[in-house]
Amino acid sequence: MNLKEKRAATLKAAKELVAQVKSEGRDLTDAEQATLDQKVSEVKAFDTQLAAAAKSADLLGRLDAMAAGVEVGESAGRRLGLTGKAATAMAVKAARAMMPDSFGAKALAPSGATVIGQEFAADPIALGQPATGLLDVLPVVTHNAPEFAYLRQSTRTNAAAVVADGAVKPTSVYSVTRIEDVLDVVAHLTEAIPQYWLADNASLQTFLANELSYGLRLAVEAVAVAAIGATSGVQTQAYATDLLTTTRTAITKVETLGLVPSAFVIRPEDWQTIELSRADTSGIFDLSSAPVDRAAQRLWGVPVAVSTAPAVGTAYLLSQDSIALDTDTLGVKVEWSSAVADDFARNQVRARVEGRYAVGVRRPLGVVTIDTTA
Repeated sequence: MNLKEKRAATLKAAKELVAQVKSEGRDLTDAEQATLDQKVSEVKAFDTQLAAAAKSADLLGRLDAMAAGVEVGESAGRRLGLTGKAATAMAVKAARAMMPDSFGAKALAPSGATVIGQEFAADPIALGQPATGLLDVLPVVTHNAPEFAYLRQSTRTNAAAVVADGAVKPTSVYSVTRIEDVLDVVAHLTEAIPQYWLADNASLQTFLANELSYGLRLAVEAVAVAAIGATSGVQTQAYATDLLTTTRTAITKVETLGLVPSAFVIRPEDWQTIELSRADTSGIFDLSSAPVDRAAQRLWGVPVAVSTAPAVGTAYLLSQDSIALDTDTLGVKVEWSSAVADDFARNQVRARVEGRYAVGVRRPLGVVTIDTTA
């Protein structure tokens, strides 16, 4: 079986798995998701090998033409790597191959830059698909300019009352404050990478894509935590009896303001403590009944994002529309270059991954910082 036949068989198996799940009207299981991801990776690897084979065949054909004295033109020289533009073309190809389809590639920009869609989506977290981090529970607000502003309510004094005929009506106070912010660049670089490593190893390309995305995500989560800590007016909840009591009391703090709790952000060790809570000395776990829903990863009916972003001993309760992730319309940008130090002479390239972000606490009273330690 040749490469094309292997690719077709792998793609067919992936499609059959998806068709089976759809016909049964259910979601993919963890094992099926892993199998599907593996099939997609294999198809991409076959594509890389087929492209390399086609390029090699084209090159050999041109060499044969040159040996026969046939004029192949200036473009052939470039394909043989005789000018610096060939190195740029190779870098572009490596960058395109590196980025998975899930990044939402949109267009190829000039000078070897690949612009890909925003990876931090504001889609709702469906039941059975628990949030895996702080960014999964933050709605995304896109801006056309790096500087932006919004109005935040700072005062609410309701003076409505029964008024006698002819009496002066009371005045309610609803003060707002103009908040100005700017999108900050969040970025990092890879170390120098031999170009042929990327061309020859599809697994390395996938590995780098995952690592770059993960690193950027952690940095943006740190921006979010810093924004919460720097915002005046955020509520606090001291430790009370145990974590179940503490988290339930935090919910009351936002509900008394008429707000809807949308997500807890809890560190893994604190989530373990909650799951291992026992109702009494009999040793029965609270997990077997309310308030913990392990399958949907909910606490007191509120989705839980397990994340290492909060400081040790700290958790957050976020209410609906009280905090958002601000970004631009460009999304995450990946650029490859061999013009760093002596990378060009060494036939090496580096990738720079960056995006512009800010985190705005729109309603400070809708965010509760929870102390998880006694």
